[in-house]
Amino acid sequence: MSTYVSIGRNVNGEPMAIDRWHAFVAETTTAVERLAGPVVSITEGTGFYEGEREHTAVIVGAADETFGLVDALEALTAAYEQDTIAVTWGKATFVG
Repeated sequence: MSTYVSIGRNVNGEPMAIDRWHAFVAETTTAVERLAGPVVSITEGTGFYEGEREHTAVIVGAADETFGLVDALEALTAAYEQDTIAVTWGKATFVG
C-alpha cells in the first residue's frame, strides 16, 4: 500500500512566498517520512483546486495509512493557511 499526499501553494487565491512554500513541502515530506515512509517520490508541478491552477507538490510514502499522519496533516493545513490537504491510500500496481 502507498500513501499519496498532495499540497497546493495558494493561500486565498495567491501563491505563498517561495521560502514559505519550500518550508511547507519540507514539513509535509517530514511528516510522510515519519508516519507513512519511506518517501519514495516527491514531485512538483501544476495542479487544480476549485477550478484554479496552482503550484502543487505530491509526496508519496511506501507505507499504509496511519492515523498519526492525518493529525499531522491537519496541523499543517492550519499552519500554512490551507483549505485542505489531499491524502489518498492505495495499492500500487506495477505494470510491465
